[in-house]
Amino acid sequence: MTWMSIFAEQLVNGLVLGCVYATFAFGFGLVIASLGVFNVAHEAVFTTGAVAAYLVVLYIGPMPLWLLVLVAAAAAAVVNSIVYLLLVRPLEGRRNHEMATFLSCIGGMFVLTEIVRLILDNHEVRFPAAIEGGIKVFGLHINNRQVVMVLTSLAAFAVVYLVIERTQLGRAIRATSYDAEAATLQGINPSLTALIVFALSGALAGVAAAVIGAAYNVVDAEMGSSYFLIAMAVMVLGGFGNTLGTLIAGLVIGCVSTISTGFLTTGYRDVIVFGALLLVLSVRSEGLFPTRSARVRA
Repeated sequence: MTWMSIFAEQLVNGLVLGCVYATFAFGFGLVIASLGVFNVAHEAVFTTGAVAAYLVVLYIGPMPLWLLVLVAAAAAAVVNSIVYLLLVRPLEGRRNHEMATFLSCIGGMFVLTEIVRLILDNHEVRFPAAIEGGIKVFGLHINNRQVVMVLTSLAAFAVVYLVIERTQLGRAIRATSYDAEAATLQGINPSLTALIVFALSGALAGVAAAVIGAAYNVVDAEMGSSYFLIAMAVMVLGGFGNTLGTLIAGLVIGCVSTISTGFLTTGYRDVIVFGALLLVLSVRSEGLFPTRSARVRA
């Protein structure tokens, strides 16, 4: 293969992977931008989504990929809601609640990871919906799994975006983000709004996990951690909770990641990705697109 064909192939891989990064990161950034909570347990919630889809097929039988994605999204939404109810809500209003919540979520991450490890008996398992086949576009072979990853990720991204920007619920979330006390005076329940935000965040993590699991045909207890650091970079670069910024940042980091891996070695990937992140932040400290959230600006 020539260097041009390698570049084109890795560029496609980067765009595909970038869509998944953006979906995962958008859910994580949504909680920070809306509630000011750094939910480190998000990476374990991601893993539980994939494991839930795996268990459903194991005990019920084969089913279409779109249904597995819905199962993973629903399971991750429920788990993330539990994270809020048990680890975040009890600490609201307490002194230094930001640090207390951060530490609480770290504990939740370890607990969830160990639960998944026990469920899988500390083994790597095969995801039950591997995607085969592909198409040729301008001489480039594009796998069906890449098409599914892009379409599913963008669909989930679009649904949550429309909920946040175009519905009454979205207006309640934005109002709570700007001023929770003022939102309460308008009849908005901040705790219920926060619970819904955690559920949406978890659903996005579940979609990303199911797509990754199906694309690479593997699930293990640590699968969330390998994507979490990249998702954080995407979130920071794109702006906390900024939809367009997160999507563009995901595509940029996805391309930088795969192209650097294609021409160098995997070991240099994170160095180049985070080096590029620091370079951008040194010029533009708020990332590519500043957030509108009052919480984050504060």
